[in-house]
Amino acid sequence: MQTQNNKRPISAFILAWLFLLGGVFGIIGSILTLVIVLSTSGSTDVASIQIQNLKGMSFLVGGSGVVMGILSIIVAYGLFKMKRWALVLLTIFAATEIVLFFATSFQIGNPVFLLIMIVLTIYFWMIREKFN
Repeated sequence: MQTQNNKRPISAFILAWLFLLGGVFGIIGSILTLVIVLSTSGSTDVASIQIQNLKGMSFLVGGSGVVMGILSIIVAYGLFKMKRWALVLLTIFAATEIVLFFATSFQIGNPVFLLIMIVLTIYFWMIREKFN
């Protein structure tokens, strides 16, 4: 999956773009979550009251989503530049996904995404000599 021996593998290029897009959309979605929670603070209808009951959780999810989005963009940059630290961060991402998936009794995370992350992480460690 590479054009020449000294070039970046196309898989790294594709994964970098996916991390970049995931990071951008993750940040946007997290900010929208926080805005919705803040905008319902004065409402008294049933849906707004239920949202307010989950306000603390919404701040946790929204805030962590912004952080993960920023980290995804950093990983994307590292993959574009084929930096070894990006490989380490990618491994941390995969490990975090595995822990969250099993710690929450399969409630958080997508098993297909989890499997893809594991396979890609193993693949990138197999071609680690391409990272500088």
